[in-house]
Amino acid sequence: MENRKANAIGVALNALDNSKTVIAFINALVAEGLNIRLRWHPGQAPRDTQSYRDGFARNARVTLSDPNQESISDFMEQIGWLIAGNSSIHLEAALAGVMPIYYELTPPDKPDYYGYAKHGLTKTATSVAQVLRLVEETQDTHSPNADAVCYYSSTYPTEWDGREGELVAECLRRLDCGEVLPAPSQSLLA
Repeated sequence: MENRKANAIGVALNALDNSKTVIAFINALVAEGLNIRLRWHPGQAPRDTQSYRDGFARNARVTLSDPNQESISDFMEQIGWLIAGNSSIHLEAALAGVMPIYYELTPPDKPDYYGYAKHGLTKTATSVAQVLRLVEETQDTHSPNADAVCYYSSTYPTEWDGREGELVAECLRRLDCGEVLPAPSQSLLA
């Protein structure tokens, strides 16, 4: 994937992440020559989003992704890795072929709340050095852990992958008509 060669790393924030910690973390990655795409949580406090705008206004290696203006799919198309803590965005990254890295910018009440690290959907890093090592190790070689993705998305990679809305509509139609529900066929990986 071409964007991995460009070191495009997404950092997705939780609404509770401390802006000073976030800025320090991103500056540490930038100091290593990486390009960062920062996406804050839609519920992020305006003072925090302003601190990111001000803090990175003159940094060409950091671009901002406002969730109110940029879709999650557009964000994912621009990155090769995603760094986030407890967030469902990890599953979206894996489904998009982006390497998800679980990294807690703010210690949570319940680490790995969704079980993404436990089930192998994400790789875990606890330091900037570990993040850098994961990025280096997966340069141009990352592919999603299909078993882990299937644990969270039973349509992955079946003929219904990416068409879940159609599947729901078809199930509702068939229920209404008293017909047998469609079942996803075998995984396309088998």
